[in-house]
Amino acid sequence: MLYICYQSVLEPLTQTQVIRYLEGLILAGHRICLLTFEPASFSRRQVIRVREQLSGKGITWDWVRYHNYPTVPATAWDIFRGILAATRLSWKYGVSLLHARAHVAGLIALAVKRVTGAKFLFDLRGFMAEERVDAGIWPPGGALFQATKYAERALVSAADGIIVLTPQARKLLAQWYPRETARKAIQIIPCCVDRRYQPAPALLCGQRADDEPLTLVYAGKLGGWYLTEEMVAFVAEAAAKVPNLRWQVWTQSDSTLLSQLVERAHLSARVQIGRLAPDVLAAELPKCRAGLALIRPSLSKLASSPTKIGEYLAAGLPVVASAGVGDVDELLTGNHGTGRGPVGVLVRRFTADAYREVLPELLQLVADPTTPARCRATAADYLDLQHVGWARYRQIYQALLGPGRKPVR
Repeated sequence: MLYICYQSVLEPLTQTQVIRYLEGLILAGHRICLLTFEPASFSRRQVIRVREQLSGKGITWDWVRYHNYPTVPATAWDIFRGILAATRLSWKYGVSLLHARAHVAGLIALAVKRVTGAKFLFDLRGFMAEERVDAGIWPPGGALFQATKYAERALVSAADGIIVLTPQARKLLAQWYPRETARKAIQIIPCCVDRRYQPAPALLCGQRADDEPLTLVYAGKLGGWYLTEEMVAFVAEAAAKVPNLRWQVWTQSDSTLLSQLVERAHLSARVQIGRLAPDVLAAELPKCRAGLALIRPSLSKLASSPTKIGEYLAAGLPVVASAGVGDVDELLTGNHGTGRGPVGVLVRRFTADAYREVLPELLQLVADPTTPARCRATAADYLDLQHVGWARYRQIYQALLGPGRKPVR
């Protein structure tokens, strides 16, 4: 199998999502080549280190240089170079399945499918055209929007199988492309997390000091869909009610704006901003008390499965999230049918009154000693890497390729 990923192998999501999923497929007996796109700053030393690391996991890796300016010509050039590289790798390794992550990689896979006859699995991470419009980058109905929707229809039509992140995304696909999706293998696989997020024994048993600060945490990118200003406003309202509240932010983004907003809200003494590698983050998250994930809701976000929410829950943290994003509403309110009860609170409006309304519910969850176990159980049932992610990827691979080689485990 050739997995085409239009992002760097060093991106956190490539490490925690792509590579971790590929490990599960390798354990099921599949042979895998990964093709990524790397920036100009990618050094020879990094190439050697990454190749050794991935080879140790059983992954053959190759890469193409990524270009980002000017946007449309650069992406077109990357697609052309990607087609050449993917075709070469397909002939070299006898690839029988092209697995493409999102739209740009999908266009590469579509061209290679027509040359080699390999099957094509379209891993739809979201609706690209709607995302650009909802973010204010493209005008609705403009030339780029129309071109992207035309390409999306071609990808859905040509794909032998499709992966989406949420039930809502599957419904939208069927609504928009009824003929193209009819009798086609479609698998729902949310962004899953592994079992690294295990609290220390004392935290696992709910033992915390009485004077321990109530620490909210935000982990991930800032800006864009992630509402930095609104999260600062939420923390300000919470701090007015909770004297020992602290906010820990770990981000790979430029935090200049966040620091300015924090200072303007007189929260500097309560907020700590830093950066952590994914492996270290897994050890630090369980030391916090609740996770924050305010994301701008929109049509495109119905297809979204925020990785950070799975990470919070797996670490035993209840979540403060905005309503209307993927299937987060059902996940946090306990409406999936388990009967366990809520594992988070939903912010339905980005106003001070709305923030104050959800605070009592959040504080009740934080004070409940059964909440961490309920959060971890929810993550295990719906977002576990092995039992959900690996299992469902293996199912759609088997549907497309038939039984593979004897699994390793």
